[in-house]
Amino acid sequence: MFTETKKTVITRGERAEKVIHADNLRMEGKMTAVSSNQEDFKQTRGERAEIVKHETSLSSEGRFEGKSMSQEEYKFYGQGERAEIIKHADNLKVEGRESETDEKQSYVLIYLCRRFEAYVATNIIYVI
Repeated sequence: MFTETKKTVITRGERAEKVIHADNLRMEGKMTAVSSNQEDFKQTRGERAEIVKHETSLSSEGRFEGKSMSQEEYKFYGQGERAEIIKHADNLKVEGRESETDEKQSYVLIYLCRRFEAYVATNIIYVI
């Protein structure tokens, strides 16, 4: 009754055979490509009404003399006069020793002296 099945080894990249079954759907009768919706609503080019320009009573006759409201309100008067610059005397005075700047200057002088001494030690300088 029961027999041994074939052992098939499927490695990576192999695929099973493609099986295409027979189709039982058949077209019957005469087929037309026009549906009832297409017959009811036929596509036509849209109609446009002709453009009619009506005459208005707002047209101005003759030459306009006068100024508009914005021209009257925003006149240019040229460059205005500048006020003189007033420099007030400073009432803040520093009292005592400026310790921060003095200390910075002394550190810079000490650093420069040491750098010069190191330079003189490595390079012989003849002073005349």
